[in-house]
Amino acid sequence: MGTAEFLEYGSYLACEPLRQTHGCNGQGAALSFRCPIFQLGCATLATRRVIDCRDHRESNCSLAMSGDNANEVIELAVLHATTHHGYQDNEELRKILRAMMKDEEEARRTTAA
Repeated sequence: MGTAEFLEYGSYLACEPLRQTHGCNGQGAALSFRCPIFQLGCATLATRRVIDCRDHRESNCSLAMSGDNANEVIELAVLHATTHHGYQDNEELRKILRAMMKDEEEARRTTAA
């Protein structure tokens, strides 16, 4: 993938702890990042991820799970799906949960609609 340079303002500071997880390398004296995820950029990577049971009304569940780390959200959703909804922990369940995951802003728009 290509690289893009991003000035470090406000929410971009959230990218600092993500350097190890997605490979950002600081460029200059805390002025910018070069992020290998060209399409998204560092600010977008700091967006919280959400899995919301309310998207599936038949579940009769009001729980929404969110976090900065998608893998953590998946693990929590697997725990919830197996203990509360009776699903088996397998790759098919994880694939479904990954498909259900949204960015927090997208989840707000669809929940409000």
